[in-house]
Amino acid sequence: AYMTPIGAPACVGTMEEVMALGADRAVLFGSCGVLDKTIPDGAVILPRRAYRDEGTSFHYAPPSEYMEAREVFDAHSVPVKAGAVWTTDAFYRETPRRMRFFRKKGCLAVEMECAALFAMAQYRGYRFMPFLYGAVVKAIGMRSFSIGLILLFIMLVCAVRYLHRWVLKKQNAS
Repeated sequence: AYMTPIGAPACVGTMEEVMALGADRAVLFGSCGVLDKTIPDGAVILPRRAYRDEGTSFHYAPPSEYMEAREVFDAHSVPVKAGAVWTTDAFYRETPRRMRFFRKKGCLAVEMECAALFAMAQYRGYRFMPFLYGAVVKAIGMRSFSIGLILLFIMLVCAVRYLHRWVLKKQNAS
């Protein structure tokens, strides 16, 4: 376990270093700004697709509109929302116009790392699963972050279940 810096380049660079030390899978716990008004503040979001509005992912994958998640998580009654997110590396350029644009594409949230981490993990052959907690996006486009210990606990339970099932599958395959 380690804490990554904020933003795609620093996060991917740190993950590259951790993987070089021998890890072959990673679980990300992070934050995002909720774009879908039906999703409550503090909801757990599982990105399945990340629209590429940053630069790092293009160093690991050919140009495309988005990156798809390769890992699939079955929530088993854990209250989560799965779907597309918008990855940007511009802190204060989450403008109302850009938010409307990505809402129309079906994005549930905005964050800063998923597209780049999906691209790097696929390029290197690593397993990667992000879990994000959502916070309401204010009208000016900046995020308001608040999270309780209970939400962190739920995310940890999700990750442990995911990793446990992966280990069992690997053992059964042997």
